[in-house]
Amino acid sequence: MSIATLKKLGLLVIILAVVVLFFKTGIHTRLTLEGLKASQAEFQTYFATNPVKAIGIFAAIYIPFVALNLPGAVLLGLLAGALFGSIAGTVVTSFLSTISATLACALSRYLFRDFVQATVGTKLRRVHMGMEREGAFYLFSMRLIPLIPFVGINMLMGLTSMPLRTFYLISQIGMLPGTFVFVNAGSQLGKLDSLSGIFSPSLIVSFALLGIFPLVTKRLLDMYRRKVKGVCSMADEANLIRLENGDPDYIPSAALLDTVRAVSSGCTECMACVKQCAFLNAHGTPKSIADAHGTEAPGTDEAVKAARIARDRAYECSLCGLCTAVCPEKIDPAAMFLNMRRGACEAGEADIPRYKTILGYEKKGNSALFSYYSLPEGCDTVFFPGCTLPGTRPGVTRQLFDHMRASLPTLGIVLDCCNKPSHDLGRQDHFDRMFGEMREWLSSQGVQRVLVACPNCHKVFKQYGGPITVETVYEFMDSHGLPDMPQVEGEVTIHDPCPLRNEPAIQKAVRAITSAKGLEVSEMRHKQGRTLCCGEGGSVGFRKPAFAQAWGQMRHDEAKGRKIITFCAGCANFLSRHVDVGHVLDLTFRPQDVMEGTVKLVKAPFTYLERLKLKKALKALPAAVTRERTFSPEQAAQAAADACTKEERAVILRKKGVGLAAVFVLSVALFFLVQKFFYILDAYIYTAEFHVMFWEHNMRAASIPLFAEYLHSLGAFGGLPHLVAAYLQQNVLHPFAGSVLPMASVAAFGAVSGGLSNAIALFLTGTLGFMVGKFLLGDILPIARGTRAPVSGRIAPAIAVAIALPLVPVLLAAVAGAALRVRTRTFLMLLIPAILIRIVIAVL
Repeated sequence: MSIATLKKLGLLVIILAVVVLFFKTGIHTRLTLEGLKASQAEFQTYFATNPVKAIGIFAAIYIPFVALNLPGAVLLGLLAGALFGSIAGTVVTSFLSTISATLACALSRYLFRDFVQATVGTKLRRVHMGMEREGAFYLFSMRLIPLIPFVGINMLMGLTSMPLRTFYLISQIGMLPGTFVFVNAGSQLGKLDSLSGIFSPSLIVSFALLGIFPLVTKRLLDMYRRKVKGVCSMADEANLIRLENGDPDYIPSAALLDTVRAVSSGCTECMACVKQCAFLNAHGTPKSIADAHGTEAPGTDEAVKAARIARDRAYECSLCGLCTAVCPEKIDPAAMFLNMRRGACEAGEADIPRYKTILGYEKKGNSALFSYYSLPEGCDTVFFPGCTLPGTRPGVTRQLFDHMRASLPTLGIVLDCCNKPSHDLGRQDHFDRMFGEMREWLSSQGVQRVLVACPNCHKVFKQYGGPITVETVYEFMDSHGLPDMPQVEGEVTIHDPCPLRNEPAIQKAVRAITSAKGLEVSEMRHKQGRTLCCGEGGSVGFRKPAFAQAWGQMRHDEAKGRKIITFCAGCANFLSRHVDVGHVLDLTFRPQDVMEGTVKLVKAPFTYLERLKLKKALKALPAAVTRERTFSPEQAAQAAADACTKEERAVILRKKGVGLAAVFVLSVALFFLVQKFFYILDAYIYTAEFHVMFWEHNMRAASIPLFAEYLHSLGAFGGLPHLVAAYLQQNVLHPFAGSVLPMASVAAFGAVSGGLSNAIALFLTGTLGFMVGKFLLGDILPIARGTRAPVSGRIAPAIAVAIALPLVPVLLAAVAGAALRVRTRTFLMLLIPAILIRIVIAVL
């Protein structure tokens, strides 16, 4: 049994012990409505005298109750209302309940996800795909319906790939109305006779409508795209089939079959590599794994399943190449496993959501926020420090750059990611497009050489850099001289990063630098060409932590208490869990601190802040050419989908014009038909005119009592169409009439029902305005710009802020968003919280 499994079992035992203790002590019998009512005065007195302490105690009790799904969370919500009042209680409980739900989700993910993945992994992958596509909509809908147990939602979402930050944000918004209902009921605790009286059937239906409407809208939009615009979702459906059953039409690539055949025929099963590697020790020789996959395209169902299992296991290999280094036949199993990973991605079998952390790290490195290219006049060489070094050692990075510029004044610098995580996970197409775009841009600017500090970056540039040559900063410093720093004494050993196991010149340069600082270098058993992986290779830690830790333990044993010097920031970070380790660049610029163990490294998440600060400092340097990376395959695909010509838009506009003309003619004809032949229907027209005149008069007079009486006579649901129509009239004729309608609704139906009625009415008003605006005005900018893309990513938040302000007409903001090409899904997601904020502001 692995250490990770033991930890999970230990945590589960602790949780079960807490639950048993909870019931054994009889705490659950004391948490009753009657008990709360009896102690209400005492609670309020304590809060009045000790507000901060009361909130702290309440949080300490509430979070474990909800996180561990103990009975009594509803009553604690009532207690919050009794203690803090409706508004303050809602704010406190909203944050505490969301934090608790997120902890419950994280616990479910940590304890059960791997087990479920191992037992029903293919079905879970289908859930992953569904959650990636519209998980936020589903979660929001479920959060708004009180009949769905929150404990089930928390545990289910823990088994999916939804990021915890998304879970937190959607839960915060989705649970807010329900939280307000409970807390508001708690503020009236003395009048409450039973918990069943908190939610009436009409209130539950209101929540359900508010939650389901965005999901239904999205479904209708998808149908519209498929049927009207011809955008087919067959690819999405194919991916779901692949993830559930594997792709029956997937054929292994020639490169994969070639490497499988080479390993199968070349491996003599001498066991030399198996003795060195925990992965091979667990799963067999390279030949047995190759034979399990098959050297030809699999035919039978059994062969397909075996090949799929082999490709899945490839993600447990570190891709370090030690197997080749110790192999008498010099076969290359790592190349086979990498091709298996590529095959898993091509077949839709790879569990990519598992690696969201490292891929998110990569994506940030490629983003416009963190990337920066600075090329001075006459630049043909750039310094590429990688991702980890600038974050953990920003000062050393800047010192190194300045030192190299003293010898090479035209040296430029590039802050970006080489995309090796995607490469090693088998996302070859993504890697080729991202790295290829960077390589082509550098070549177009006359860059001929890249100086790298990261071994992974060196391997990528050497293999895929094309005309651009690559050299490490260690070779550069060895040939151009070291900075003038004090000498140190002592014995150290060198850890060679596995991506550079076949680079003796680099290994020699690092040893020369280390010796030049006055240190004695003694070697470990596994060195240079036969070096060990630090444990970070191939992102194995995300799939099989025990295999990753095994490498670190081997290094610990071989170091025998000696300080390790390495030349990879990733290796230094990973090995620091096991041994005393320092980076050769720290040794170069801070030798005394390295030997005394006082080097202060920046830890996540502050590494991101340091990268931004370094970028800001580099921007102050003179440069002939600069840029921030804005390219991504997803953006390129979206840009291609958004691209349009004037002729295409002109055709669409003509169709819309014909449609509007037809609607106008039919409307006029219908009016005269009613007047001539169906005069009995005139009564409905007169009734509609009466409503319009009533709304007009009372909006001008701002007569809230009359409006409240009018809405009350219609009922919360019966009056909803009238409320929507009244909002449309107000937005068109009296756009700055203030908060007459929300105040009247609250006066008519109370804070909860009135607030929900307003939320639904405003949501429908905003959605209708957005759709009409998109139909009438959405094609104007594409004709001028040649793209259907939004004008700017900042427009959508600005529109949301405008909608949240009661003085800004919702219809106007929605139409503006449509005209400026805000995407429909983005608008709908921002519309809901903006409306809730708007109602709270208007009522208060």
